[in-house]
Amino acid sequence: MVLSPTQPVISQEFKIPINVSDGLNSAEIVIGVHAGGLVEYNANLDTYAPPSPPQGIFDTRIIINGEAYIQKILNNSLDEKIFPLKTQLSAGQSSMVLEWDNEYFDEMGNFLIRVDDVEYDMAAMSEFVIPNDFFGQPKTIGIFITPHKFDPPEAPALFSPEHQEIIHQDNVLLSWSRSDASGARYDIDVAADNEFNDVIHFEEAIADTKYVFHHDDLLNNIWWRVRVRYPGGPGEYSPSRTFQFNVTQVTDGNEAIPDRFVLHQNYPNPFNPATNIRYEIPEESNVKIKIYNALGQKIYILVDEHHTAGLYEVVFDASHLPGGMYIYRLTTGTFTQSRKLVLIK
Repeated sequence: MVLSPTQPVISQEFKIPINVSDGLNSAEIVIGVHAGGLVEYNANLDTYAPPSPPQGIFDTRIIINGEAYIQKILNNSLDEKIFPLKTQLSAGQSSMVLEWDNEYFDEMGNFLIRVDDVEYDMAAMSEFVIPNDFFGQPKTIGIFITPHKFDPPEAPALFSPEHQEIIHQDNVLLSWSRSDASGARYDIDVAADNEFNDVIHFEEAIADTKYVFHHDDLLNNIWWRVRVRYPGGPGEYSPSRTFQFNVTQVTDGNEAIPDRFVLHQNYPNPFNPATNIRYEIPEESNVKIKIYNALGQKIYILVDEHHTAGLYEVVFDASHLPGGMYIYRLTTGTFTQSRKLVLIK
C-alpha cells in the first residue's frame, strides 16, 4: 500500500482500518499517519504481524523495510508513504475483498487504490475485490492517500459554569458550544492547576456538548478546558475556566445523630478570606444557608440542597466581598437561625 500526504503546513493525523476477507477468514489491518510515526517500529503506534502461515492459510500484512505489520503508522510529513499490502487466500477460496468506512474521506483527503497502474476512488466505494495473479493469489496493491490541508476547527466557547463560579453540590454540568466541523468530537481536560500539569480527569472524543463532572476530593479550585477532535486530529483548546466546589461534608459517622437543629458560630471569626460554618440537622431536610450584608440584602447562597440527618460543615470563601459585617442564616422547612460574621480586609 502507498500512503502519500502532500498538502503543506498541516497534514491530518488519522488511522484507516481496512477489513480483509476471503469469505472464510478475515482480519483487520490499519494504516495511517501521525506526527510520531516512523519508518522503523514505534511501540506506541505500530503492531507487528504474527509469523507468516504456510501456503493455503489466510494471511494479510503490511511490509515495511522487511518488517511485517497489521498496523503501521508513518509520519505525517508531505512525502509519499508506501504501505505494500501482501495477502494470501485460504485453501479453496478464490477472491480477497477489502472493506472500509469512507464516511470522512472527503474531509481527510483523496483516497485511491492502485493495481497495475489502474486507479480506483475509495471515496466512491466501500469495498474492493483484489484481482488474482497468474497463480490464483491476490496481487499486491497500493493505496494512495493525498491528505487535504488540515485547518483545525475553532476552539469551543465555554458556557457553564461561569469562570470562578462556586458549585454548591458534588457535581457540575460542563457545557460548551458545538463545532460546525463534520464528525466533531470533544476532549475535556480537568486539572488542579491552570497550567494543566496536574490533570485529574481527561475525557476523550465525546459526542455531546455537555458533561457531568463529579469529583470526590473537592479541590479548592478546579480548571477545565475543551477542544474539538476532528477526524483528522484535535484542534486547539478553549481558554480555560476555573470553578470551586463548596459542598457540605458530613462527619465520619462516629458522632451521634443530632437531636435538634443548630447553627454554630463560624470559625475563625473575624476571618480573611475564608471561614468554616458548622451546623446540625436532626432529620431529612431541604437546607439553605444564605449570606446577607449589613443592610439585610441577600448577596450569596452558600448551601441549597437536600440533607439527611447529620453534622455538617461548609466553607464560606469571601474573597470576592468587601470587608465588613455579614449575616448567615440557616433555614429548613421548620427551622430558621441567623448569626453574624466579620470579614476583615
